[in-house]
Amino acid sequence: MICISGWKLILVAAIFIATFFTVQTVPPTPRCIEPNLTPPKSTVLIDEQPERPKPTVAVLATGGTALGKGGSPTDTSHYVSGASHIDSVIDLIQLDFQEIAHAVTQQILSTDSINFHAKELTTIRHGIIEYLRRPEISGVVVVTGTTTMHMVARFIEHTIPLFNKTIVLTGAIKPLTAYGAEGPGNILSAIQTVATHRLNRVVILMDNKIMLARRSYKHHNTFVPGDGSLLGSVVNFRPEISNAPRDIPRTFEIQDLEAYNKIHRIQYFHPMTEEEEFDRAIEEGVEAAVLGVYDDGYFPERLTKGLKKLTDQVGFIAAAVSYGHTFDVRRRIDGVVPASDWTDRILMMMMPFVLSSNMSWEKRMEFIAEPYVKNERACAMVPTRI
Repeated sequence: MICISGWKLILVAAIFIATFFTVQTVPPTPRCIEPNLTPPKSTVLIDEQPERPKPTVAVLATGGTALGKGGSPTDTSHYVSGASHIDSVIDLIQLDFQEIAHAVTQQILSTDSINFHAKELTTIRHGIIEYLRRPEISGVVVVTGTTTMHMVARFIEHTIPLFNKTIVLTGAIKPLTAYGAEGPGNILSAIQTVATHRLNRVVILMDNKIMLARRSYKHHNTFVPGDGSLLGSVVNFRPEISNAPRDIPRTFEIQDLEAYNKIHRIQYFHPMTEEEEFDRAIEEGVEAAVLGVYDDGYFPERLTKGLKKLTDQVGFIAAAVSYGHTFDVRRRIDGVVPASDWTDRILMMMMPFVLSSNMSWEKRMEFIAEPYVKNERACAMVPTRI
């Protein structure tokens, strides 16, 4: 038997114990943990709504000061009206509306609005209707001259049937090349009005105001809204609508070619007219007369006999208008319809289309006397925001 001395036994035991504690106290080598880049799956059900497509706005240009070119940035009076293309303006403002709308453009005319005739009016009308009929188009912006803007607006709203879409007419007082040209800003505001509000009417956007055409007019390069025609304002190039239209325009179908033939069948008679003018009008086959009356419907007594010769003609239309919108015209003259909602210029513009329409004589007289009907829902209706 091999005998192990006591001190050797103690030494072996000490080594064993030291080795045991070393193994137990050394920390384990950490593993490399890969980060989990995949987010945890949510257990909450989310009702995801599809993103609403952006509305598409048609921008039709007819020319006018908003697209005018002057000789210098300080030239605001000897510029060429309508010399620029609408796309040049859209390029300037597209970044400011591309988040809320798409725009399609067409240059349908390049004409100073003082040169508008029946042909230009019908061209504008056909252009608007073409886009209104397209289901993807939310509404139309018409860039036109300011001189006849309120007249064009009246023509459009009475000759285009309601499409439940908004038509905005806008323009500028300063040409595109001038310092402070307001055309780009007005066009931007008009696009945003069509894209964000369903007004379903023809409106004018000028001077940071949004107004209906009824009794609105241009005065000293400023647009004045008619009584009850102001719908809202423009703040930071965005519309703020506060009022609903309180009336609805009467509309009728027009006959383009026939309207051209009726232009020379209309005559304006002012209070200083000589009585012989009425006899000459009958000889020339005049079918309608616009009378410029004093105050709320007075016409010189010396002219009543000659006027009656006209109004006695079968199917003849005679309408009395006051200067501007200073008075509501009363029915003071036999056979003459009061035309309070018209100016002489606007009615002279509309009359060829009225004469060429398929309306009866009674309906024509009714249209002139009351071109609008009351909107019974106006008090309870809030303009729709898209």
